Amino acid sequence: MHLTYWKITDDECTEIAEQLDSIDVELQLSPVVLDKAAIRRASLTVADYLEQQQFDAEVLDRHFKLGVGVQRHLETLQDLYLPEEQRHPCRSPVLYLSATGDLRRCPYGQGINVHEPRADLTLFLNRCPTDRVTPDCAALCRRAD
Repeated sequence: MHLTYWKITDDECTEIAEQLDSIDVELQLSPVVLDKAAIRRASLTVADYLEQQQFDAEVLDRHFKLGVGVQRHLETLQDLYLPEEQRHPCRSPVLYLSATGDLRRCPYGQGINVHEPRADLTLFLNRCPTDRVTPDCAALCRRAD
């Protein structure tokens, strides 16, 4: 079962947990994700929106023990609302290889061609990532554990 949540309560979590106990179903959770225009249409500030996301995660964690991965995912989503220079570097644990031979840390970021000298490839792989999280890669790029 996939549950997209917003302003979830303890009572709702208890009811969901009781329903899940009676059936053998995996629960997937997703916060409501709004862009800045949708936040304005909902008469919220970005700070209010991010605070509600965090509050919802705390309520869900009390009932479902979400783990650190969920918090890191929320932090990645919240970084999207920061000015670009303040966003954290994309630190996906995956390397991406394009059809043209470009090796990247982020599927939407800058990379290096595999035909470059081995020393340049080594520098690229050992250097800290410089790509910034963007809305395009937020769903794909996750902070490494």
